Amino acid sequence: ELYCSDNLLTDINISGCAVMNTLTADNNILSQSSVDHILTTLANFSTNDGTIDIGVGNAAPSDIGLAAKTTLEGRNWLVFL
Repeated sequence: ELYCSDNLLTDINISGCAVMNTLTADNNILSQSSVDHILTTLANFSTNDGTIDIGVGNAAPSDIGLAAKTTLEGRNWLVFL
């Protein structure tokens, strides 16, 4: 689990965190590429039943990030953008 809301973060490296099932990082200043990277990395881990909140204060994902969001939701993730 990683809770890092309200920290003005511009990037989060979750590489190697394959068992992560909770990420709360709203109210930062993550760029679109950072949001996409977080979503695609989590989707590539193949973990089920998680929660990710990277909504308020961060950039919206691109189509690549939205595809990863769909993958995560198919694995019972709650994804808040």
